[in-house]
Amino acid sequence: MQDKDIKKAFEEIRLDPTRKDAIWEKIEASAGEKKVKSGHMHKWLVAASVAVCLLLSTVICDKISGGMVTQAASAAVETIKTILGINQGKQDVISIVSRNASLGTEVYAPDIMYIDDEVVVFGTSRGLIVMNKDDNTLLGIIDLQAIGSFYFTAETKATHVLCDGTRIVIYNTENEVPYGKYYVYELADADVKDWPHTEGGDPEKLAKYDSMYQNFVQNYVDTFDTFCEIGLGAIKLDPNDDRIKYSEVSLKWVDKDGRDCISTLYIVKDEGEAGFRLSTYYPKNNNVEEIAIVIPAIEGEEGEDVILPEFAYTGNDAALAAILTYQKENYVDAFYPDEDGIWVPAYVIFGRFERDGKLYVFGNFVDFTYVLNGNIFECISGGACPARYTLNITDEGYTVEEVLRAEDGNGYTESIKAFTEGFDGMYEALIAWGDEYKEKENEARMYFLKMYLDETTADIRYYKDYGWDPVEIK
Repeated sequence: MQDKDIKKAFEEIRLDPTRKDAIWEKIEASAGEKKVKSGHMHKWLVAASVAVCLLLSTVICDKISGGMVTQAASAAVETIKTILGINQGKQDVISIVSRNASLGTEVYAPDIMYIDDEVVVFGTSRGLIVMNKDDNTLLGIIDLQAIGSFYFTAETKATHVLCDGTRIVIYNTENEVPYGKYYVYELADADVKDWPHTEGGDPEKLAKYDSMYQNFVQNYVDTFDTFCEIGLGAIKLDPNDDRIKYSEVSLKWVDKDGRDCISTLYIVKDEGEAGFRLSTYYPKNNNVEEIAIVIPAIEGEEGEDVILPEFAYTGNDAALAAILTYQKENYVDAFYPDEDGIWVPAYVIFGRFERDGKLYVFGNFVDFTYVLNGNIFECISGGACPARYTLNITDEGYTVEEVLRAEDGNGYTESIKAFTEGFDGMYEALIAWGDEYKEKENEARMYFLKMYLDETTADIRYYKDYGWDPVEIK
């Protein structure tokens, strides 16, 4: 824990030196007691103890300080959260859509849902942005998560956005069959804070909207095939250039002068800065024009940065706790070092054998890291490794003595066979990757995610792997 940073934050609140030192002694004492646990897994517990100490200090000293202790406690707790937590950034629609230009989990830039001579509509699973493309005026925002229409890059479900220039219709399909409600937003009523809409569930209207959408999507063409030779404008389209992220598909349309147009969005990262650009190809003249798309912030509407804690095991299994701590500090930090990602395990334990003062634990040790996208925990990396943990049994609990993991490549099966020898059923369990195993992994994943959510106040409702449907955490 970074004690000097926390102390500095606290001292920036101007209190009488005597009172300030007395309160700080309580903070250091509380933090010091927790240090025996050490490690990344308990950083949030340390912060919590400091926060409790601060709150107790307000009860004792608030009258004497004239309310300044309350101010000090509030400021210090927020700083502690920033130091010890993992910043997920602002979670409003504009911030998340803009984040696509840098961190986002999407492989492509957002697709264009509609475009004409004045308006362009695009977005991600967080929400839709409606802008005047000529002067970068923000016309409207639609929060897709608020209406349950966030099925982008999913497997069986999809969210469809239909725009005819006067209204936007949003609905979902499952296995290409429309279901549930549809939501209608009139462009004339567009608003950046509270865009009024109507909704309904009439099956005939839903089928009509789906038929219209199926006709509309005929205007989409593959971006790479369209722009690979002529380029995106200022730069060439190079799939091997990781600075470039472009829409998977481009939209054909006709401008007011009757010219055929094909438009796409793309992003170029340059020295850490990124922004959207809109490229339009004119087939008749065989030329490309591009403009910058800058989404303006709405003052007072972007909210605060969301600071999430690291995962901390809160169960009663002392052996598993020892394994989690060891795995996080010696394996996960090395292989999944993403600074913005939050590690949550999904360990599947197949067997435990106690022999000669040692505990042998066999399992498939599955690790995931996530970033927050509104109310969705999006997986950005993950991996699994069958292994045998050998734990020493002591009066205080367990310590890790040895870890034997499956080797990569040709040595995979033989290495598992070697470290499971003499332990009935473990070899068969560790090499089984069928539906029965997957069900166990999903159960473990849900168990640890629910444990994590119990320790945070963030409104996280789903987890999602790229290309798969979101899964409700319950």
